[in-house]
Amino acid sequence: MDSGAGGNESLSRAMHERGCTQAELADAVNGQLRSRGYEGTVSDRTVRNWLTGKTGWPHPRQREALGAVFGCTAEDLGFVPPAAGRAPTTSQEQPVRRRDFITATTGTTAAVVAPLASGPPIAGTSDVIRLRSGLDDLTRLDQDRGGHEPLEQAALAGAALRSLGHAEAALEKAEPEQPRPGWIAFYGPAELHALTAIVQDRVGNAVQAEAAGHKALSLIPEEFRRNRAMTLVDLALAQLHQQDIDQACATASQAFDLMAGHPLPGRLRSLLGDFYRDLIALAPTATFTREWSDRYRQEWIQE
Repeated sequence: MDSGAGGNESLSRAMHERGCTQAELADAVNGQLRSRGYEGTVSDRTVRNWLTGKTGWPHPRQREALGAVFGCTAEDLGFVPPAAGRAPTTSQEQPVRRRDFITATTGTTAAVVAPLASGPPIAGTSDVIRLRSGLDDLTRLDQDRGGHEPLEQAALAGAALRSLGHAEAALEKAEPEQPRPGWIAFYGPAELHALTAIVQDRVGNAVQAEAAGHKALSLIPEEFRRNRAMTLVDLALAQLHQQDIDQACATASQAFDLMAGHPLPGRLRSLLGDFYRDLIALAPTATFTREWSDRYRQEWIQE
């Protein structure tokens, strides 16, 4: 087991013996994932993170797929399980209160489920209220008590992921041909993928968050400029939390390009501020950080 600061030599050696490149390994792992009925979300950057040790313990599905490709366990390939009893976190600890991601997530989940209430019974208002109430209780507990951060984060993360599951189940039962009011019609797979990107990143699953962000961008209509800009910054945060600083800065800059000539909405300004703070905390002296910070300040002044 050698995943760490020096890189994963066991995986590198296994790839050399197999004679495959990073891109070829990504394709092979994705093939195994698809054969099991999952999305193929592994990219060459994912493989690079495995090799450098940035990702020391891949997602269970990815570990199974790697085992099928190489015919051995993830541990044999140099991956190291996290210490027992620790909840997964990002390299940059994200205070739960700062993001208030549970409140934001459940609010939009309710919006996804509500339009379906006029159709066949699938998820009643009482179900949504009960779910929201439980999540609000968890949030208050986290804010009032503290002191058991790993347990609290694990509980909140599980609640957020369950909320996504409820939204996904409701959306799968929806009838696309059933007319809905224009103000809610855009809620669909694109918005669900965008929510998934937010939640997965904030519970520490940056790789899955990035995959969901790309899916969302492929589905959000071009005319929804603000939605696309918000999703771009969420995608940039997921890339930043994988320490892919140059790509994260490039992605976040696309939000400025997309909103050129239009005022930045308050939510987008706040999200860009989150990205800026995380960027400064992660790589305060990097060239990409200085360049992006200059543009951030310039765009802010122009507002």
